[in-house]
Amino acid sequence: MSRHRNLILVPLFGVLIPGLCHGQASGIARPMTVPDSVWIERQCGSFEEIEVTDDAVEAGVRRARQACAAYRASSHDTSARDAWVRAMLEIQDDVGPAAMRSFIPQFGDELPAGLETYSLFLIPDARWQESDFERERSRLWETFHSFGRSIGDRHAAIWFLDQEDNVDVLRSQEYCRRFNLSYNDGPYLVTVAKRPDLLEPSDEVIVIRMGGIAPDRILTVLNRLSSDLTSTGDVATGSLVYEELKQRFLSSVERYPEGARAFLSSVF
Repeated sequence: MSRHRNLILVPLFGVLIPGLCHGQASGIARPMTVPDSVWIERQCGSFEEIEVTDDAVEAGVRRARQACAAYRASSHDTSARDAWVRAMLEIQDDVGPAAMRSFIPQFGDELPAGLETYSLFLIPDARWQESDFERERSRLWETFHSFGRSIGDRHAAIWFLDQEDNVDVLRSQEYCRRFNLSYNDGPYLVTVAKRPDLLEPSDEVIVIRMGGIAPDRILTVLNRLSSDLTSTGDVATGSLVYEELKQRFLSSVERYPEGARAFLSSVF
């Protein structure tokens, strides 16, 4: 992915907080883990408040606290973050995923750092968790699954879920703050050329704003991005911008047909 031919270039500020995600690239079908220092600190803080009676869970929590102490005594670099994640995976293997989920979201394997791109699906508006958005939410998941399956094994599609496997709005909001994205213009698809926890302030990103585009039309926009990623690896900025604007306009026409006819009559 070219650093100089992106849809929207947005400087990054601070540290991203990926957490639990799913990768839909070929060979990355399990929930994946992206290590991040702020997210690790949050999980470690939660271990201190846990009260357990089950022996297996208690042993797991004790080991998790020990891993956190080791991490806090480290330099918090990539190696230390990876070591913490490996410790969590070992605990999960020993106590079992069900017991693990009683005190922390289930971990999957670490997301590879050597892929060509990582596309993050962000839903920062809390209203999307409500029942009124059930249809839109379902269509969005189907669309993003389709996008993830289409981009091949050198690209990853990532989204965030909470411990109950619901949309993790808070985690998406933290990403949006770091990308300077308004909660009201989402959902977003943000594509970067590094694993999210390895991003630096100078790195550039591609942002597709899906707010205002009908769920049934979003895949048309993502198909354009998928084609670019899997062919040349270089995004055709003009075509992607045009497709996003076109599908937003058509969505508005379908949503407000009378207003669209009045507008076209006044113009033509």
